[in-house]
Amino acid sequence: MNVKNVIMISDYTYVEGGAAKVAIDTANLLAQKVNCIFISPSYKNKSILSEKVLLYTSEQGDCISNSNKIKGLKNGIRNKKFANLVKKVLDMYNPENTIVNIHGWTKACSAYFMKYVKQKKFVTYVTSHDYFLICANGGLYNYKKQKSCNLNPGSFKCKICNCDSRSYFFKIYRNLRIKSYKKYFSNYVKVICVSEFQKEILVKKIKNEIVVLHNPLKILVGLEKVEKKYDYVFIGRTSKEKGFDLFEKLSHDFPEKTFLLVGTTNEKKNQDNMQITGWVDEYSVEKYLKQSRCMIFPSRWPETYGLNVKKALRYNVQCIVSSNTYASTINDKRVFIFKQGDYESLKEIVENVKLDCPREIKFEEKKDYISDLLQIFEMR
Repeated sequence: MNVKNVIMISDYTYVEGGAAKVAIDTANLLAQKVNCIFISPSYKNKSILSEKVLLYTSEQGDCISNSNKIKGLKNGIRNKKFANLVKKVLDMYNPENTIVNIHGWTKACSAYFMKYVKQKKFVTYVTSHDYFLICANGGLYNYKKQKSCNLNPGSFKCKICNCDSRSYFFKIYRNLRIKSYKKYFSNYVKVICVSEFQKEILVKKIKNEIVVLHNPLKILVGLEKVEKKYDYVFIGRTSKEKGFDLFEKLSHDFPEKTFLLVGTTNEKKNQDNMQITGWVDEYSVEKYLKQSRCMIFPSRWPETYGLNVKKALRYNVQCIVSSNTYASTINDKRVFIFKQGDYESLKEIVENVKLDCPREIKFEEKKDYISDLLQIFEMR
């Protein structure tokens, strides 16, 4: 196929989380080589989409934030307004030279729009950033027990398990929603996994064609001198499944070390050795990462990728990572692995690893992500 157009579908037009960021970065890069069309139900003026990207939005927001909760829940299963927008856009393009690439559909889109994508026979790829294709809560994680879930997704034991981060009622709703995924996505869509780690999990549960393409990293070449100000850094959401409590405990047990949280927390911290940045933009995240000696990635859920770990290694920052994440499969002497959720295992590594990072960072050129993506598309 000679790809001339790529229609991107995502829950958000702005950086709401990791999946939305990758979707936006991908769209901006694609727009430099092909016509890129971005369709989303949720729009905000702070979108960082390029002017070259053609944007369509139904301006609904996501399902959870809908003031009418019943309508919000219905949209989560069958968002007809968004599906009609997708149909309208699809009518403008030829399936012979157009690819549909879905990055997020669980928070605002719903899977109902796939009804029209299939009818019009567009080749379709889902870039999977999580486990929503097989797991109702998307994480293969029991939020009540705060540990990874080993139940067979969709089994009777899975359906009756109260594992949801909100309530069992919401688990019932998620079970209804995942039925719609299976109905509309079925084996029609092809799946792009962001790591081999994720593929090994999904390939056992779905029959869709699967390829692996790692998330994009910006190309950086050169040499930079950096002042190291912090011993340990944690980046992102301070929730239990992300393991922030383990990082926080380290800061109490090692008062002589300096700790940095790049993110926000509702709790007040009165420690002299813990600095909290609050929300910062992508440039500032990388600035703080460069100034750190070691990044701690203590996630309890089986993270599919861990883009910040890749960034840290690019900046010669050592990483201590949880054993149940993709990051633990990276073959690099700067990566140290502790047992998932085990504080003593983490503490032992901190006690024994020497924080020895060079002040000079040499960047190496990254392979062209968009060329690889287009090659996958053009094989169809």
